[in-house]
Amino acid sequence: MALPRPPKFGERRMMLRRQLSTETLPEASGEFKPTPTISAPRLIYIFNHVTFKNDLHEPRVGSEKDVQALRKTFEKLQCQIIEIKDPTLAAVKEKISEIERKNFEQQSALIIVLLSHGGENEMIVASDNKEYSLHKDVLLPLFKNETLKGKPKILIAQACKGELEADATLMKHSPNEYVKCFSSTEGFKSYRRRSKGSLYIQTLCKCMDELATEKDFLSIMDEVNLKVDKDSSAEG
Repeated sequence: MALPRPPKFGERRMMLRRQLSTETLPEASGEFKPTPTISAPRLIYIFNHVTFKNDLHEPRVGSEKDVQALRKTFEKLQCQIIEIKDPTLAAVKEKISEIERKNFEQQSALIIVLLSHGGENEMIVASDNKEYSLHKDVLLPLFKNETLKGKPKILIAQACKGELEADATLMKHSPNEYVKCFSSTEGFKSYRRRSKGSLYIQTLCKCMDELATEKDFLSIMDEVNLKVDKDSSAEG
């Protein structure tokens, strides 16, 4: 039986429309603005899962290259960067709880990056091998923070969403003030290069470097999706 192929860019757009029509979200509190002004400060949290307890999962060699690229790119955009290295499930939940209570009145946006192994249904593997949900455990608590209302909440996940070898990207967005960006589509693995970092994160950083002052975030992610599709096909 032939293996399913990852959806092409235009097909992913159709998938998004179907998914957004059924996704349950908190009530919108204002107009979604994909990219805050460059002069305004914003915070970026990087949950960097590299090693895993008892070696139950392969160490994510190359992840530090992604962190370096993210730091270089987002520091140019006046982001304050906080890295959480090899957090357990308890540490992830503690940090998200801290973010839920934090005062963001002086911040224009919140960006959360998750680098790890993953699975279907937006599950992310913590460094103690326990899984957490990107939607339930990371995104939804952010809507409880009154100081984040009306501000972009951007989640970027570099993680597999299945076992099939392929490289494609998926982006969900909603007028309810948030964006989710994935390095792979449901049912497929994500591509990480040991010496260079992941194709997805490296492409994201390159596109941000080139386009951040010219285009909004959603338009930049369209460029990322197209480049990753093209480059992953070329690398075979």
